[in-house]
Amino acid sequence: MVNKLTDKKSIRMLSILGWLVYFSSYITRLNFGAVLVEFLQAEGITKTAAAPITTALFITYGAGQLLSGYLGDRVSPRLLIFGGLLVASVCNIIMPFVSPAIPIMTIVWGINGIAQAMMWPPLVKICSNALSEEDYNRLMPLIGTSCAVATVSVYLVSPLIIKLSGWKSVFSIASGFAVVTATLWLVLSGS
Repeated sequence: MVNKLTDKKSIRMLSILGWLVYFSSYITRLNFGAVLVEFLQAEGITKTAAAPITTALFITYGAGQLLSGYLGDRVSPRLLIFGGLLVASVCNIIMPFVSPAIPIMTIVWGINGIAQAMMWPPLVKICSNALSEEDYNRLMPLIGTSCAVATVSVYLVSPLIIKLSGWKSVFSIASGFAVVTATLWLVLSGS
């Protein structure tokens, strides 16, 4: 039997960290779609030629969900989340440097898809183990709002970043945010 969190401060911290983790996951997943038009124009690539990049992410993300479920029973879910965010961050840093090599970008973004799958299932496991049923039912929908906020944020902020410093900077900023979140998660989420 796992001890449930009972103090409001610990419950609030888990909720905030969970929200940040999933927000970071989304911004490091959706940013390629947000810069796609600028990327295609800047690199002189057709949308059809770039299609394997996003396809790789979705295929590996789906397969990664199965892997994440398996690993979640054998590896610390806390470390899976940290590792997933860290790998997603590295993939985001690499993308601009391997552009416009579509095959390499496809591999990197495919690895990102696997990393992305390492966050939600372990987060659900941690929350279901750490929270009472009442707290879980109240907080998980709030944590889930992070995907909507991240989606809106990526599509609102990316054009501004592109205008100020180009499409490649979108990846750097998303990566930096994910590294900060991963560090906060590792330090503050306990064992």
